Amino acid sequence: DKKQDELLTTILAGVGCHSRDDVRTSTEGSWSNKNKATAVAASAAASVMKGRGTAADDGEVQPTSTSIYERERQFRRVGTVAERMTGVARKFVDEELQKIMSARMEELPKSIVDDDDKLYRTLLRDDEFRLWAHAKQRMEGKWRYHLITSDIPNAFVSELLPQRIFVTTSMLEKFVHTDDEMALILGHELSHLILGHVSDSNTLATFLRTVEVLLLSIDPTEGVLSLGFMTLLAGSRAALTAANSRDNEAEADALGIKLSAMGCYDTRAAAEVFDRMHKHDTESGEAKAEEAMSSGGSLLSFLDTHPPTEERYDYLIRASEEENAERYSTAKGGCGGLRGIFREMLEVNKGSEKEASNA
Repeated sequence: DKKQDELLTTILAGVGCHSRDDVRTSTEGSWSNKNKATAVAASAAASVMKGRGTAADDGEVQPTSTSIYERERQFRRVGTVAERMTGVARKFVDEELQKIMSARMEELPKSIVDDDDKLYRTLLRDDEFRLWAHAKQRMEGKWRYHLITSDIPNAFVSELLPQRIFVTTSMLEKFVHTDDEMALILGHELSHLILGHVSDSNTLATFLRTVEVLLLSIDPTEGVLSLGFMTLLAGSRAALTAANSRDNEAEADALGIKLSAMGCYDTRAAAEVFDRMHKHDTESGEAKAEEAMSSGGSLLSFLDTHPPTEERYDYLIRASEEENAERYSTAKGGCGGLRGIFREMLEVNKGSEKEASNA
């Protein structure tokens, strides 16, 4: 509708995109459909044949700066990885909600469990249940995946426009070079959504602004006393927001790498994207400052909101030793491939041999 269209325009402008012609969109289900995927590949091949380059004076074909094939490849990477990761995240949330609900029902008296209304009201007072119930609400629906042509490297989800993932071409060109790396980045962003970090940040900001307004309204000194309080509160707000952001980033890193492993991606290799971003951030500090000034600070890149520190990279490397595809190789529908099939058949055969020996 019109409201959503206006919000999309605002979000796109935030990464320097002002034309819908610079946005490619696919929907959930497109990439799991083999016919659709084949059609996209064929379209890419046809585009390459038509737009391979431009003819120079000597008749030799010169390649374009960014080939149409490269854009199709980026579009496919965003779509296929995002589709798998949203599916994994949705399944994970469903399982966590089911676990917490089952645990609470075992703890509660039968008089509450047998009464749906009482059970519902009781569970709503449970913080953990509410966390996963809200996460389920955020993950439900048919997702859309946007590839945005932009010089600003970014990848994000937004509660303003739910069930959408946004990735810029610059994010892929500068930092994300493999499906594994794409999965880790998207896993991180989906984790922020699942854990309610966007809502929490908005709540904290609203609370602090409310305190400021309240102080101004009750100050009997016509602003003199409030000035001191406001200065103190401004420092406290910055400290609280920074601490909240650090905690949120750590939580999203932990859940994000778990979701990537559950999606059968190589988390050890994927962590290299944070090392790449850290080195870029370290080497281009002055250039970044100039870019921020030229844009008036209105354009934010992924690195602005997700500081890629060396400690963060080290954490992801350590976490990948536990959170990796191998951990989920024995799960039903997991990452085992041929090894998983072998183990499953081995268990069946061992069970048959045991039954035969007991007969």
